[in-house]
Amino acid sequence: MRRARRARPGAFGAARREEAKLLTWGVVDGGFTAEEVTGLTRELIDLQGMECDEGELLQELIDRRLLFAFRDGFTDVFRTRMGESVRLFSRLRQLFPNRQWQFAPTLVADYRFDRRPRRYPRWVLDPPKVLERLGFEIRLSPLQQQALMALLRDGEAAPLHIAEFQFQAARRLLLDLDRRSSRGIIIGAGTGTGKTLAFYVPALTHLASLVEQTSHWTKAIAIYPRNELLKDQFSETYAEARRLDDTLLRHAGRKLTIGTFFGPTPLNAAALRTMTRQ
Repeated sequence: MRRARRARPGAFGAARREEAKLLTWGVVDGGFTAEEVTGLTRELIDLQGMECDEGELLQELIDRRLLFAFRDGFTDVFRTRMGESVRLFSRLRQLFPNRQWQFAPTLVADYRFDRRPRRYPRWVLDPPKVLERLGFEIRLSPLQQQALMALLRDGEAAPLHIAEFQFQAARRLLLDLDRRSSRGIIIGAGTGTGKTLAFYVPALTHLASLVEQTSHWTKAIAIYPRNELLKDQFSETYAEARRLDDTLLRHAGRKLTIGTFFGPTPLNAAALRTMTRQ
């Protein structure tokens, strides 16, 4: 293929707009015929000026998992990644021991589909401003202040600006940790806006003050619902922890260590011992 690979994931918007008409009403089993998909790919080729034919672009979209092909009897049916994701989410069933999944209740009781442009927060709070605002309510130790400033650095020296929701999450978590109170907190924001950072910056800031040269113990546990999500988040968390290396080596003589367990959730302690031996 010559230029088909320049197709952007967001460029197949015409298909998603058509799917949204059905998904909004709860119809998840719809799809495009081969003729309809050919027409959509032809429009995309003309729009972006690609030097390829409809068949090449169609295969590229399927290879990149932007489009999914199914066989419905004697007819080919196509869905976009958005449409197939909604269908899978709505049909996902709960798994229980000694019960066939075909008769289990669905995991999602109901849903509402709303397609709109993604919005992002304004990342305007620089590290000095964050430290100043936190100082009004929280007694951060000198080590915690150094750790926080190290975490709010992008690369070698550039300051990392955060959004207001990230600051409020850090403020609430650090307040509760300082007061040793128990609270459940939910951080809600759009995809790609920085929810992970909103948790790990205050968590790692607090953990930095607990690291000692001769004392090793588990200080925090993060639980993820999917192995693939854990793999992605582990890489990000490891990179964040490494920002503390210089500070902790000076203070405690060692780095903060993290570990992970990839695998299915054990049903009981005996299953866990068996998995550990393996």
